[in-house]
Amino acid sequence: MVVTCSIEFDNNPYGTYFGGQIMTGKITLQADKPKQVSGIVLKISGCADTSWEESSSRTTTDAHGRSSTETQTTRYNGHEDYVKSKTYLLSSNENQSAVIEPGIHTYTFACQLPATCPSSFEGFYGYIRYLVKVELVRPWKFNQNFTRGFTVLKVLDLNYDSPLLRVPCKSEAQKVFCCGPCKTQPLEVHVSLPQSGYVPGQAMPVSVLISNETNIKVEELKIELVMLICYYSQTPLTHTKNERIAVVKMKGDGVPVHCKKQLNYTLLVPATPPTCFNLCRIIQIAYQVEVVAKVKGWHADQVICVPVTIGNVPLLGVIQTQPMASAEHHNPSSSVNGIVNRSFAAGEESA
Repeated sequence: MVVTCSIEFDNNPYGTYFGGQIMTGKITLQADKPKQVSGIVLKISGCADTSWEESSSRTTTDAHGRSSTETQTTRYNGHEDYVKSKTYLLSSNENQSAVIEPGIHTYTFACQLPATCPSSFEGFYGYIRYLVKVELVRPWKFNQNFTRGFTVLKVLDLNYDSPLLRVPCKSEAQKVFCCGPCKTQPLEVHVSLPQSGYVPGQAMPVSVLISNETNIKVEELKIELVMLICYYSQTPLTHTKNERIAVVKMKGDGVPVHCKKQLNYTLLVPATPPTCFNLCRIIQIAYQVEVVAKVKGWHADQVICVPVTIGNVPLLGVIQTQPMASAEHHNPSSSVNGIVNRSFAAGEESA
């Protein structure tokens, strides 16, 4: 006996919705023979789950001075519901049986998605998922389930967020290196962006000014748009776990000693969940632009971070600036002085 089931969304073949929308669709069951069931249940769910394990060791010493080490593994979990509906399509009384007759049976459904639903997300230690599930409740047998996921996007209109998203943002840092008993002159890195609010598909110009007055070469630059996820647990106690995902990354030229360079790059923001701090209590998502100046030898790299906000409605009235040609300036003691073009697009790597 074969029963097939298809779940379709009305005028939405990919099943993508914004929070606050009404999701409608139809369920088509097809049976080749009569099938006895206790009921047909439609469940629409949306939830966040987090889970990870951490191990800790403890060393104890007995009365005879012998020590032993014990390793304890703790599993941390978190759960939060956003949508949870249950509808009986056929027979709501589990004590009574019903029959699915041979042929095609169609059921329609509708569900109002709460405006506060966070965006769908998949991470290493947790996820936010939305699911339509049709369950054939069968007497004296395991239930037969048919599922289809759908995607929810939270509207994050950058125009209604902080006005600071329109303001140019920058970060800078200075570093000196120890060479024996002496210290070098500083390595200064300045990173600036024309604004701090962006949406997927938008170009993100990144300007990097490096002044390398040291005797140590900057071998290359790494420029990345990084997603920072913080997972929270609720049981057995409140705990956190962090994850870092580079959603866009590229490389640029280095900077010789006693040299100053102005470098300009363009990161193309990919399809990615919006920044989220207040809709989900167990998964929070932030973004930042990271520029790493990798220096020669055993010295620690210089890392600069600039926080940004990713939404899905762009800022209005903002003129997208184009990156300028990069410039390289050596100090007067150098035998070379000139301009070098160094404009990059996301996904390209410098030679």
